[in-house]
Amino acid sequence: MKILLVFTFFLVSGLVDCVDIVGYSGRSVSINCSYSTSLKAQAKVVCRRATICETKIRTNIINQWLRKDRFYLYDDTEASVIRVFIGNLSLRDAGPYRCAVLQESVYMSIGDWELKVEEDSCCGGSMTVTAQLGQSVSFSFGYSEMTTFNPQRVFKIHNHSIERMISTTGTPARLDERTRRFSVSDHSETKVVRVNITNVTVDDAGLYFCGVQISGSPVSYTSAIKDVHLIVTGSKMTGYEGDTVEVRCPYSSKYKPNSKHICKEGECFTERINLRSQTTQRTQRKTERFSVHDDITAGVFSVNISRVKAEDAGRYWCGVDTGDILMNYLSTQLQVVRKEVLRVFGRETLSVSVECSSRGESTESAGKFLCMGQQLASCDKGGVKVSSEKNRTGRFSLSDDAPAGVFTVAITDLREEDSGTYWCGEESFGSFIYTEVHLQVMKGSSVICITLCVCLALLLIGGLILILYKLRCNKTEQDALRTKTTSAFLGETAAVNCTYSEDFKTFKLCELID
Repeated sequence: MKILLVFTFFLVSGLVDCVDIVGYSGRSVSINCSYSTSLKAQAKVVCRRATICETKIRTNIINQWLRKDRFYLYDDTEASVIRVFIGNLSLRDAGPYRCAVLQESVYMSIGDWELKVEEDSCCGGSMTVTAQLGQSVSFSFGYSEMTTFNPQRVFKIHNHSIERMISTTGTPARLDERTRRFSVSDHSETKVVRVNITNVTVDDAGLYFCGVQISGSPVSYTSAIKDVHLIVTGSKMTGYEGDTVEVRCPYSSKYKPNSKHICKEGECFTERINLRSQTTQRTQRKTERFSVHDDITAGVFSVNISRVKAEDAGRYWCGVDTGDILMNYLSTQLQVVRKEVLRVFGRETLSVSVECSSRGESTESAGKFLCMGQQLASCDKGGVKVSSEKNRTGRFSLSDDAPAGVFTVAITDLREEDSGTYWCGEESFGSFIYTEVHLQVMKGSSVICITLCVCLALLLIGGLILILYKLRCNKTEQDALRTKTTSAFLGETAAVNCTYSEDFKTFKLCELID
């Protein structure tokens, strides 16, 4: 039997210093290994040093990110740099590593580094930032006194690649229309860096890594000290019970070949219109009202919802399938207005109650409120008069009977300016359901005048009916008493018919008059 033994040899060119790299548990680190321009054509490798160098990731492709699990590798031939990114660090990742090039089956080291993973006690943490589509957004991160003079950088994971978005020194690696919308300012007195993004687009959504660069040769690195998850939201959409509404998801042209999806509460709709969640009788009935369309030309993926119901209210997430994950990039909130319209009348200086229906959920999971304004947007602009969180505001008070599915808003000391359009609102886990209310407050004199006019009209109608009844009775009596003439010849017999009522049965009713 022949046994083939394969050995991997490592060639160290000169003395290679080992650089200590500090990363933080749960976050990421970016490492740059510089190499000679004569090695551009060789394959690049990152391995973990032990008895042998255990290959973590390897690439023969230049100027393109390659991903393997939590490791990313990019051979930047323009800068002659191997760029390494390790995400979601754990204590098990600590240890010695090596950047190398492959020459005739031999790994030639170009930079060794020792990765130390620590728990961050300074400036780290994770945060979620929400930005409105087309608006501006900012976020900040702090740094320690020891790194005051080091450049701060912001990276972003984007479709299997790592992009350096901006830095406090230098310019972005790829200065285009997108990166020009990013700006950064370093407030050294407070040790805080603030990042600002203008005219937010759907491409800006994602996970950002904020860190401090530690320079060195041939190995330099940036350790992420804060993760920022940026969520981009579209404008609120309003659907009316029984009508049809369209949830739209615009996407970048680079995602044209990708599978798109729209998700709500774990249920995702794709071009094949099946739900990714477990199929049930309820979800099968639900899909009958949903239709999906992907307009590749316009770059819009949409779901049409027919016969809108209150249960359709909530937050919808737009996303694309990147191969191994469903990447959500945009959220859109659908608010539903019930079909019924409440009309309430009141009188100045008195009180009135507005009864609003709800889904009968417990007060812990649902918030109720009443706001005033012609449009629903007024509820977001300070138009809320009273809510379950603050159930008494001036003349407005709210009481909730959750088991009965009703909450009541009482308004005391009514005034003419209280007249107008109100909205009974119900919020539960991001789902907003509204009922339109029209309140009309009348003055006291107007109420009295209207009451007198109504009474007078009723009297006139009653009198008219009585007069007509009397006239009809009189006509009937005259017809009954009308005299009839009967002719007969002398010597003949004549018959006379007399009409009488039941009261005169015992009397002689008719006589022959000469």
